Amino acid sequence: MAAYERRQAEGRARVAELERELALARDEARRHYREWWQAREDRDHAHHLIRRLHRRIARLRGRPRRVG
Repeated sequence: MAAYERRQAEGRARVAELERELALARDEARRHYREWWQAREDRDHAHHLIRRLHRRIARLRGRPRRVG
């Protein structure tokens, strides 16, 4: 019976170790996603600012705004 209990304890220890690894991998994936999302928002905002700047330049040059 001792061998059975020892295998059970080893199995539980392995499960706990794998759960810790999974939690670390999940945290890393979440951090990576947050960084990717922030970079996307920054890029979209920069694009918006560039479009505003180009519109302003065109308006100052007296060109009508293009539509479509």
